[in-house]
Amino acid sequence: MNLAHLLTESRNPASSRIDAVSTEEMLRIVNDEDATVAERVRDGRHL
Repeated sequence: MNLAHLLTESRNPASSRIDAVSTEEMLRIVNDEDATVAERVRDGRHL
């Protein structure tokens, strides 16, 4: 099954180097990205 065409399965530039940052920075990146979900759902935008 090829999922590459789905936006949720595409690479996210904001977390492209998540494996090379501190735990604190990693958590900030994840938290910041999680926060965009509610905003986009509220505004009716696709993720």
